[in-house]
Amino acid sequence: MRRLGVVGILAVLVAVVGGAGASASGSHKLRSFEARSAAETAAYGFEHRHKLRSSAVGRCKRKARRRMLCLATATGESAREMTTCRMRIKVRAVHPGYWTERANVVWRRCRSEAKPYLTYDGALAAIQATGNAFAGVPTVVGRMNRRDDVTFAGTAEWVRASIPPSEYFPTEQCQVDLVATLQAGVVSVANDGFSCF
Repeated sequence: MRRLGVVGILAVLVAVVGGAGASASGSHKLRSFEARSAAETAAYGFEHRHKLRSSAVGRCKRKARRRMLCLATATGESAREMTTCRMRIKVRAVHPGYWTERANVVWRRCRSEAKPYLTYDGALAAIQATGNAFAGVPTVVGRMNRRDDVTFAGTAEWVRASIPPSEYFPTEQCQVDLVATLQAGVVSVANDGFSCF
């Protein structure tokens, strides 16, 4: 009789604890910060697998009590192109013995674009034309130095009559320093200094 009483109490305790566990399990809600953290891990994994340089998670939208959908972007660049990937990451709260989050990239679209690059010939032509316009006569482009992928510095040189006139030095050498920059597909040239001697 006593043994049956103990077994009965144990059965009630198991039922109560099991019911409480089921109730807690049923009421679990995926929180925004948990979804964002899981999405960031998934975005980083995508970035790493595709050899990109950075990733960021944007807006996360709730789809159900235990499910959210987050938007993310991953970017990278090589010597000649830039790649941007946009993705949607589904985050779910799961319970394999304890509550945790699982995130999966469910959609992605990547686009690569050529990086702007100013060629030597393009910079030379732009500096030559600007130098000629500045001097009012044909010029000779002297040194040309690349500063970065979209910028060249160069010097346009010419000879003119000395100012003021001099019987000993009838001409003088002039030069204008110019900087050619490629922006939005157009080469612009800036004056970086002018001198004659």
